[in-house]
Amino acid sequence: MNFFAVGDSITTTSIDELDAEGWLGHLADSITNGLESPTRIARGGADIFEIQDYIDADLSSRPTQPHKICILIGANDVEDSHGWPQDETTWKADYQYVIDALHTKYSSAPIYLGKSYRNDAIKLTRLTTLNGWIDDLVSTNSVFCYAGVNSYDVFYGHSEYMADEVHPNHNGCVALASAWKTLLDY
Repeated sequence: MNFFAVGDSITTTSIDELDAEGWLGHLADSITNGLESPTRIARGGADIFEIQDYIDADLSSRPTQPHKICILIGANDVEDSHGWPQDETTWKADYQYVIDALHTKYSSAPIYLGKSYRNDAIKLTRLTTLNGWIDDLVSTNSVFCYAGVNSYDVFYGHSEYMADEVHPNHNGCVALASAWKTLLDY
């Protein structure tokens, strides 16, 4: 069973201080015959605009058809330095472009739109706005898009899962992988 992910630094392997697997590596380890394939698209510090800007080139080097696709983007979009407050129409259009590119390339794979987390009250409020927009995108694309893991449900009240206000540590990566495994019904 192979799966594919697109995201920011939370989706990279470098955040896992013990084994550098990240949540996707732990997800693959927990699934019988689990395989992360094609290789994830994960850009540290990226917002949806940057992911949208590079998605076509990134997908051109990933021919393997995944069974399921996970997207986890948004933690950087709530930063002042990334243009907060985001324009809803532009943000949704950029995210829709990513969804369309993935669906065009891998039309038989369902796409799960996850929601990011920040351990910061102001940014968490901003994420609530983005999460509503993600719900709108799931509804708009309901034939092939589904609600992914809401990282708030995994991390809120669990500071022991966080390396900093944005990134999960090893235990957080394991917890996030477990949540995705349950959601994906593996």
